[in-house]
Amino acid sequence: MIIKTVKRNILTVTILGLIGQPGIVAAVDAVTSTTSHPGGNAADPAAASTQQVSSELDSVEVPGLSIGRGAPVNKMDVNATVLTREQIDESPELYVDQLINKAMGIYIPPIPANQSDPTGGTTVVAMRGFSNANGEKVLVMVDGVPINDGFFRTIDWNLVPRDTIERIEIVRGGGAASLWGNLAEGGVINIITREPEKGEKRIGFRYGSFDTKVGNAVATLYHDESLKVGANFNTTYSNGYNMTPAYAPYGIQLRNQFSVPAGSQTNNLLLSTYFTPAEGSKYYIKLNGHEILNNGVTTANSGNQWYKFDYRGGGQTKYSDTGSVNLSTFWNYSGMNKQNGGYVSNTFNSFATSTVSSSFNNLTAQQALSQVESMPYQTGGGSAFVEESLDFGEFGRIVDIKGGLDVRGTTIQDNNTLYGFANGATNTKNASGLATGVATYATGYYNTGFVHTGARNMFEGLFLQGNYKPLDALDLTLGLREDFWQAYNGNTTKAFYNPNGSSAGVTTQALPSTYFTQFNPRFGAKWSFDSGFDLRAVIYRNYAAPGMNNLYRSYFSPSSASMSNANLVPESNFGQEVGFDFVNDTLRVGFTLFHNQLQNFITSVTMCQNGSNGKAANGYQQCGVGSNAWSVYGIPATSGSYSVGQNQNIGTAVMMGGEFEINWKAHERIDLNFGITRLVSYMSGYNQLFGALNASIVNAGGLSPLALHTQLPNTQPLTITAGGKVDFVDWVPGLTFNWVLKSWPTFYNSTQQLNGCQTINGTLICGQQQLSAATTGDVMLNYQATKEIGVNVSIQNIGNKYYLASAPGTSSSSSPSMGMPFNVMGGLNVNW
Repeated sequence: MIIKTVKRNILTVTILGLIGQPGIVAAVDAVTSTTSHPGGNAADPAAASTQQVSSELDSVEVPGLSIGRGAPVNKMDVNATVLTREQIDESPELYVDQLINKAMGIYIPPIPANQSDPTGGTTVVAMRGFSNANGEKVLVMVDGVPINDGFFRTIDWNLVPRDTIERIEIVRGGGAASLWGNLAEGGVINIITREPEKGEKRIGFRYGSFDTKVGNAVATLYHDESLKVGANFNTTYSNGYNMTPAYAPYGIQLRNQFSVPAGSQTNNLLLSTYFTPAEGSKYYIKLNGHEILNNGVTTANSGNQWYKFDYRGGGQTKYSDTGSVNLSTFWNYSGMNKQNGGYVSNTFNSFATSTVSSSFNNLTAQQALSQVESMPYQTGGGSAFVEESLDFGEFGRIVDIKGGLDVRGTTIQDNNTLYGFANGATNTKNASGLATGVATYATGYYNTGFVHTGARNMFEGLFLQGNYKPLDALDLTLGLREDFWQAYNGNTTKAFYNPNGSSAGVTTQALPSTYFTQFNPRFGAKWSFDSGFDLRAVIYRNYAAPGMNNLYRSYFSPSSASMSNANLVPESNFGQEVGFDFVNDTLRVGFTLFHNQLQNFITSVTMCQNGSNGKAANGYQQCGVGSNAWSVYGIPATSGSYSVGQNQNIGTAVMMGGEFEINWKAHERIDLNFGITRLVSYMSGYNQLFGALNASIVNAGGLSPLALHTQLPNTQPLTITAGGKVDFVDWVPGLTFNWVLKSWPTFYNSTQQLNGCQTINGTLICGQQQLSAATTGDVMLNYQATKEIGVNVSIQNIGNKYYLASAPGTSSSSSPSMGMPFNVMGGLNVNW
């Protein structure tokens, strides 16, 4: 397809494609204006092709589902990308999270979502430095409905099979937050699912490495001018790969008999109904059932079972040529059962204080459950807004006026049964030299306690936004939003037990409620030149509330605990960005500079830490003794390494950098892409509470938990993406080849940036916090043999690059995780 652009009176932001997914060029040129760009006209085949894409997109659009709440994404004054259905189908990536991870400026840990702990940091997505293991700060939606988990804020990417997706809209930065509110600090990702197509019946099957099997079946059950009904079933089974590295990155062998591949099975059933009750009205209802079953996550006895049912519905009624009323509603029920495991060991390796346990390379080590948890919770909400346009003649016009409200609420329960070892059993051996703790409820292993928590939260927002056009070449967009958040009805009951089963104390506590409101405006401008050159700039304010798990969930392992903090307050961000876009017949270039200042930054902070001798280590206070505040959680004095962490608001963070991307039509059948992102993110100052804690640790000879002016954890300072597509239609009709490359340098999961042992103020401090530099490549060959039959072969990590996707810190006894290794998949699709 030859790239042509259609010049428009309504200015558009340059939307550059997913690196290695060049088909985006056509999609982003979809416009509503028939005014042609110099060098292209309606009679031009490429322009006609562009207009056809536009028509196809419009035909599946349900008003209000897009990030622009009905306005095309290409009208926004921000850096955005739209991934089309064709690109998604041709992507080498099997899973949606890894597909999105190849887009410029996006970081999702390169561990497939079906192998990840759904409550942890490997199931978040980061843009421009926003997001970490303690909670998502990018809003992810399906059909305009948030799917950030109501409890954890993480993303269950398995909820959206690739085969159900029509397109994916991505807005980088907080420029869309005035329309969406909470969590849109770093950006917004909106996944729009497909409408039933007349007569559609198709099945697909893929099989490949790790005994991975993917099956899907789609059928349109009913279709006429006023009603469409369709069903989509998808199932994925995989034995998974062993995430514990087979090599010895820290000089020790990490795998042992309990290091097993993380297997999984997911099932999804989606029922979609679109109906047109009257002219000018269009509505939809979607029902989705979903389950994911994980086993072998971290250790052989760890697992998760997550069941979800959700409803999404909404639509639009037009009351005039320019005005409409738009509604949406949603409800989700989630039930999660979770088993956390760990290792039991009596010694620690040469890193001495608190890094990787020698149990990893000790075949006499034992595994043990640390907790069994059940979490039923539900989320519901909706939105309503009016859309209108006003024409003031010679004084210009205001288009895409939107005024309305949205609301979302979550009710949670968390039932957590804890297990541990009596009298320091983890540090003693029996007569046979084996650790006395074992992975069953046997001698030395007992129920240490039970924690029950319940709470509710609510989000409300009032918004008004409009695009004023005093000139055809100038767009001025003003958005006003007032956000409200409440966390309330929090309560917890903790019961702890002695090894003989007797009670060690029961406490019931009402947790503090929080009420928050913030005014979040935005203002953007965009000027378009006849040469195809656009200038854009936007400033905005937005926020992200702490997750329910940050506020209310405590969890434990044999070597650590993470405690809830009901006193957290929301983060607040002030952001600015400026950029330009250039488009001609064969070239598309975009460049953006951004700067964000984030107040009340939330991260996990180690509050106390014990070394292998059970005494205070690394400058921290000792856990579980004396008047230590942590003794109120029932943590006993330990005779081995132990640490306690808690999420805290610690101060102000800065995220700034630049994004550059280019899409070149090198030949009629060849598309090439390149993108680079530079990110600088650091703490610029502490609040009083964390400043005091940091000073006490440093003065005692330890390292700062989160150092100032040092790259924040898990943020890649540089990312390069490249790729392309070749269409072999002149030689073999129906044959295409796609490739994607992604490269990044070494980065760290801590500002301490430990890579071995070092002496600080006379104290030996050891750790391994380095994440590997890597370059990975993925390829896919697609062959549409006939209209009805297509086959494909894809390879991920074609060079079989071994790299660490997560690394343990100084207080961790868990193994690091390896990124996706070399794997091959083959597939068959049949339509009739």
